[in-house]
Amino acid sequence: MLDRYYHLFAFLLLFCFSSSLYAQNKYWVFFDHKQESIESDDRISLQKDKQPTIYDYRINCSYIEILQRFPLTILQQSRWLNAVSIEIQDKSSLESVKELPFVTHVQLVKSLQITRSVEVDKSKQATTIDTYRRQLDMLRLDRLHAAGYTGKGVTIAVFDNGFIGVNQLEGFGHLFEENRIIATKDFVEGDEDVYECGDDFHCKHGTWVFSILAAKMPGQLFGSAPDAHYILLRTENDASETHQEEDNWVAAAEYADSLGADIFTTSLGYFTFDEGEGDYTPANMDGNTAIITRAADIAAEKGIIVVNSAGNQGNLGISAPADGDGVIAVGSVNQEEEYSAFSSVGPSADGRVKPDVTAMGERTFFLDIDGVVSRGNGTSFSCPLVSGLMACLKQVNPYANRDELYNILLRSSDRYANPNEEFGYGIPSGEVAYHALTGGFLLHYLDSERLDGRNVVVYPNPSSSPIFITIENVIQEFNAKIEIIDPLGKGGYRIERKVNLEYNVFRIDLHQEIQIVPGIYVLNIYDMDHSSRFYSQRIMIR
Repeated sequence: MLDRYYHLFAFLLLFCFSSSLYAQNKYWVFFDHKQESIESDDRISLQKDKQPTIYDYRINCSYIEILQRFPLTILQQSRWLNAVSIEIQDKSSLESVKELPFVTHVQLVKSLQITRSVEVDKSKQATTIDTYRRQLDMLRLDRLHAAGYTGKGVTIAVFDNGFIGVNQLEGFGHLFEENRIIATKDFVEGDEDVYECGDDFHCKHGTWVFSILAAKMPGQLFGSAPDAHYILLRTENDASETHQEEDNWVAAAEYADSLGADIFTTSLGYFTFDEGEGDYTPANMDGNTAIITRAADIAAEKGIIVVNSAGNQGNLGISAPADGDGVIAVGSVNQEEEYSAFSSVGPSADGRVKPDVTAMGERTFFLDIDGVVSRGNGTSFSCPLVSGLMACLKQVNPYANRDELYNILLRSSDRYANPNEEFGYGIPSGEVAYHALTGGFLLHYLDSERLDGRNVVVYPNPSSSPIFITIENVIQEFNAKIEIIDPLGKGGYRIERKVNLEYNVFRIDLHQEIQIVPGIYVLNIYDMDHSSRFYSQRIMIR
């Protein structure tokens, strides 16, 4: 069969040379069959409990050999897509490539852009709710962190336009001291240096995004998963008018998979593309059309958690690859949990709920390249918060697979029962997800320095009614709030009372006073004078 291909090639090549040249273009060339074997020197996915699949098999080498005899340049090879991206100048040569018997179809390589932040703000004004902790506690990440879940043992691949200054800024120092950056690769320049790109302005975005994930600056900024391991990948050339193509992202995804990445996080998406290439349209946001979306879904099928910014196009809709069936698309809210006007709305073109979830992407705190903690707007900033949450949940249960963690994420979100086009399933809760993963509750003190020796006794538990709550070792009077809520943090009973040495026992009639139905609940007690929760316990009401 190979001889037949060579004869065909010789005929086509003579035909090509007689044709006129036209402007450079980049295309994906898709093939029919793969070389169904794994070579001994192949670096296949190191994902836990994963066996090689058809996606890990090499492209048929005879196909590559034949293509290389055409007047074209092969840019990237994708095992996942069973395709190569090419740069070709001669139109008739392209038509000849299309006619090769092993070529199924040819598709334009599209250009991508950063899902840009809408605004950067270096103001220092902040209210009680308006601090860096808010972007964490909105997702109950603060509670996971306090319990020791900070992404340890999880590998996150970050795709962006460069990471200027990350190797020099103090906020990232712990990553280098602990060897938590396991690999870097620049798919734009073809080397491993992602910390410089010639023009610092055009490489800042990746640094900003990465700081929301990984920075540690006591009292100023704490990342969503600061103790994870990281792979830093430059896939976007943001320094020129011709934006970098989606084939870089596909190549980077396969590289990160070969290193065993658990999570992909990307703040990239399509806008419009170079003249003559043709745009993806809102109708193409169906989870099956865009090349980058198809690759992202393959990653999810392979067990990787893929998180992507939904986009900053508002009513114009979501961007690829956020439209993927297996992609967690993240929209934006402000610190008051209100929808951000710039956040891309859903649904997908085929009617699926998008975005999947939302997080704080408005006035989000991040580390700038000058070492100053700044603030910015964009789904680029809400995306790494959710990526970090997924890393912490993966640490809670390393054996939970991608589908289990995705479903738990959705079920923990506050609009799970009534998703909409702005919030998707809503704002997820790390605490609720922890309960779903373990059956237990995060029983820890958020502000241990304010405990003052207080101890709580709840009796009886289980209880049919009444229930008695005693706060022991009270040193000084304080205002307490007691709440009994369901595991999703909804409904239930709340009361505020003063607690002192003489008045420290509460009697609550569960069925008459608050008319609570039997089930499992969470009892929380707060010190309202210090805005801190100092007790949490699961109780059973019969």
